[in-house]
Amino acid sequence: MTTANVNNTKIRIFGFNKEECEVLRTEAASAFAYYEHKIGRYPRKQLDLVLGGMGMEYPGIVTAGYLHNSLLDLESLKREVDHEIAHQWFYGVVSNDPYYDGWLDEGMATFAQGLFNVYRSKKAIDYTYIDKIVKEYNKYPVNLPLAQYPPTQRSTYTYTKASSELFKWFEHRGGRNGAEQFLNTYYHFYQNKEVDSKEFMRFTKAYFAMKNDAMFHGWLTAQ
Repeated sequence: MTTANVNNTKIRIFGFNKEECEVLRTEAASAFAYYEHKIGRYPRKQLDLVLGGMGMEYPGIVTAGYLHNSLLDLESLKREVDHEIAHQWFYGVVSNDPYYDGWLDEGMATFAQGLFNVYRSKKAIDYTYIDKIVKEYNKYPVNLPLAQYPPTQRSTYTYTKASSELFKWFEHRGGRNGAEQFLNTYYHFYQNKEVDSKEFMRFTKAYFAMKNDAMFHGWLTAQ
């Protein structure tokens, strides 16, 4: 076990490869510090990262190591750690039904992870790539019950399509800074509550002072 202290939280990393644990300690601490600074305070005194299992999130503990039964290389593992830690905010604190509204934790965690990557790289957001994703995956809305997606496309819509649509919103609404402020406001408004797609749409319309649902057309539907 190795540990890192970030603000008032101890992060504990459990794994068999000491060198890998050291690398992931730095990665986990960096991601955690970003999320806490930009989104909001983590409510617990400890976060455990257990290596060697499938990527999964629970309040106060995440696992990482495999994706679709394949062992991840170190760079992919770092990205998985970033994603699973983001779930401490989106699912761990702001909750949702993972079957009927899976995009609200997977899409939001992927969005937060993407913002962290942009922040760390100091590069501009690649809106050309985002536009490509938005246009290519247009067969389904992102908030269907999971069983209504073809099994090979569930992640495409609830993770990739959902986060790309969120990124697209902020192309002309402040970019990364605007997106971080939105997540911060959303997190503080709904912490320790459960959100569904209808409530997310209601909040977003109020946040942006929208008069209609045009912002959601083609990717999000009120059920």
